[in-house]
Amino acid sequence: MSDVLECQEMRMLVEGEMAFLAAERWAPDDMVRLEAALRDMSREEDELGTVEEDLAFHAAIVAASHNKMGMAVYASMMPSIRVGMNMQRGVYKLLPKSRKPQGLKEHRAILDLIRDRNAAEVRAAIHNHISYFHSDLKRYR
Repeated sequence: MSDVLECQEMRMLVEGEMAFLAAERWAPDDMVRLEAALRDMSREEDELGTVEEDLAFHAAIVAASHNKMGMAVYASMMPSIRVGMNMQRGVYKLLPKSRKPQGLKEHRAILDLIRDRNAAEVRAAIHNHISYFHSDLKRYR
């Protein structure tokens, strides 16, 4: 559990900054990948898609930063991120139905902020998106 919590903390830091850079640097092909990843993840209105689809969306954000060092750091975190996301999906089954569409809304809002090149707000949106699960897990540390 401690490892998952530490990974979530690092995700907030790394993904928040990579999203900030993505908002400043994205190119048209990055936006095509981001939109496709979100579309794949949200085939059903009240579901978030698979863990792999969710990971693809977050990885597309990181790639849109065009920061090779950041992409390498994120890739090194991927096995731990995958464990955390799988754990999160298990917990989602216990959450109220209202959380599932909320997760989709958060992903859509993150994409919109990147598209609008709103770097400061997307950093906060990523932090809030990841911290939702993190704050729940801290109770069990």
